[in-house]
Amino acid sequence: MNFEPTVCGALISTARLMSPCEVRAATRNHPGLPGPLDGWCLCGDASARMVDTIVRNSGEVAIRLTGFVGPSGGHYAVLTHQLGGSQHRFLLPQYEPAVELYFRSLESQPIQVMLGRQGEDDSVVLHNRLPWPHIVPLVEMCQVQRCASMATTFDERRATTFAVTRLETIPSLDGNVAVSDVSVSLVVPSEYCLQAIRRTVSAGREPK
Repeated sequence: MNFEPTVCGALISTARLMSPCEVRAATRNHPGLPGPLDGWCLCGDASARMVDTIVRNSGEVAIRLTGFVGPSGGHYAVLTHQLGGSQHRFLLPQYEPAVELYFRSLESQPIQVMLGRQGEDDSVVLHNRLPWPHIVPLVEMCQVQRCASMATTFDERRATTFAVTRLETIPSLDGNVAVSDVSVSLVVPSEYCLQAIRRTVSAGREPK
């Protein structure tokens, strides 16, 4: 994946939220794994600095889930991993249908992510569990009935992306270490956007 530095100095990439079937198919013959993975998996790219630190520390990484509301009323979740002064943040639109299914799956499954090393082929897989009561508020924030236009969605996406790239948006998960390195992987609301196009077409208007 290609990275683009923002005005805040963070690295940005597109994330992929893979369903259990997609995960099994993609990891069945993966040379770096003992066998296929199961369950949902968030895939993104982190800075080389963060991935190298994870490898040196055997995958012990702090984690936090955060929810917030965008300027046009869209709900978003940020899944943050931190090791040392490096953070990786997944930005998930909670009006995307697959995101709701993903959060509901965390009642019985661990949080499973795969982080690539700054656009390279190397990657690390992390597994974390959070108590279900900590996840329920994020499930309740999911917006299955949201009907914003594509134009509104894209404008809000730009604003929320900018906010999540800022160092201070997610406080350090380690009170003794300041955050100095941030990378962000964005889950694209592709199914939601397709639904928005269908709504526009059925209403007899040109998509915007």
